[in-house]
Amino acid sequence: MIARDRETLLDFVAVYESGRRLSASAVYQYEQAAKSLDRFCHRSVHLSELSDDLVNAWLRSLERSDNANATVRCRRSHFLVIWRAAHRDGFCEIGPRRIRCAPVQDTTPHAMRREQVEKLLSAAGRLDRDYPKMGLPRSAWWNMAIRIAWDTGCRQGDQWRIRSEKVAENGTVEFYQNKVKKWQVAWLTEGTMEAIRVAGGFDRKYICPWSYTGEHFRKEFKTLAKSVGLGWATMKTLRKSSASNVEANHTGAGSSHLGHAPGSLIGHQHYFDRSITEAQRPRPEPLSPMPPELR
Repeated sequence: MIARDRETLLDFVAVYESGRRLSASAVYQYEQAAKSLDRFCHRSVHLSELSDDLVNAWLRSLERSDNANATVRCRRSHFLVIWRAAHRDGFCEIGPRRIRCAPVQDTTPHAMRREQVEKLLSAAGRLDRDYPKMGLPRSAWWNMAIRIAWDTGCRQGDQWRIRSEKVAENGTVEFYQNKVKKWQVAWLTEGTMEAIRVAGGFDRKYICPWSYTGEHFRKEFKTLAKSVGLGWATMKTLRKSSASNVEANHTGAGSSHLGHAPGSLIGHQHYFDRSITEAQRPRPEPLSPMPPELR
């Protein structure tokens, strides 16, 4: 068994990390899962205390809270990795056996409407303080970032790596999609070009760099979105919103906007919000009104 000063879940996360090449984000998720159980029990939980009943009670509490299904699934999966590793390596006598299944995740794409994205921009304009590492006001950076994401529909990491030399004077921008390993072309509006100029984007190697951690970025966006009643939205939601808007106005163009292969169904399965894309769909002619005697 492990030493007494390493009996808790968080202590074992440190042990688990030391022998493996884990990314900072992975370690963070393992720590969050352990801390979540500690909060549920109102104290640090020792490995010797782990049981199916305790963990199932914790998972039920997560499901009853305001956490999204995806968050509950994430906490469950990361926690089980740690618990199984502790049992396998002899740090605890009992491993997981009958753990309740994670809630089914809603896979229906949900996107923001254009007017909701406009609210995000307004909130971004009211941000105070600067980002010292980038030498930029938070308001200028987020105004630029949201506009670029809306115009291009690109992924978060790809947006941070857009080179200033790849942006033409007419607004054409070429950026590399790291996930699919190919270049994509998009067009920036006058408003976005102006936002880049205000933020000094054309004077840097990358027009919209991010010098902090990905977790810090997600927290910043979540705080901004919550301020306008959009706490459910993420930066990926903005990508879905951009694609849904394109698809609604130009049927069949949404997939190309995302950089997907021609004929791909991924956009319809995971990106296009049907309440947006089908809002302008042709409808049948209305029937005649109900006769007065039937009212």
